[in-house]
Amino acid sequence: MFRSLFRKNKEEINTSEHDIGSGTVGDVIVVSGFSETYDDAYFVIEEINRYEGIDSWHELIGADGDRKMAFETSNNDPSYIAITEQEDAMGLSAIGIPEDELVRMDDEHSIDNTLVFNDERYSYVNSQEVRFFKDNQSSWEGLYLWEFKGESGENLLSVIKWEGLPFEVYQHKLLSSNLVSVYKK
Repeated sequence: MFRSLFRKNKEEINTSEHDIGSGTVGDVIVVSGFSETYDDAYFVIEEINRYEGIDSWHELIGADGDRKMAFETSNNDPSYIAITEQEDAMGLSAIGIPEDELVRMDDEHSIDNTLVFNDERYSYVNSQEVRFFKDNQSSWEGLYLWEFKGESGENLLSVIKWEGLPFEVYQHKLLSSNLVSVYKK
């Protein structure tokens, strides 16, 4: 009897490494070498949202105590994992670009359009209408998205415009998929 109890408990806590795209609420995302005080950082997935535009991607919101992170992942070609550390959105003034400049970039769709943020040059990648599915449900809200990639290749900027709300700017860091793992609950 004791053997079966211990075996059951051992099986329940036996976790295996999975791709971040397979994560579900309650699973743990581990990012190697991310924490300043420890080698790895651990985030419990609390929410999963879906975005659909030109491509589709998922946003996994993970928590490590009071610290929340957003992980965006896509299995499209090319696939990517981006992490957003900031809790609050920045405004357009933070990146030094007015609304009419975004509209111009949207009309031109040119990678020649750039901006400078935190001493790094960011190039326009794309702009598009996107459908946001909160908690991966069937109902959605629309938003407009501008994307910029830093010259280092490691940073992204997203400018988001929800109807009736101010512009929101987020900075993301691209992560190598071999640094991110998901362990099932």
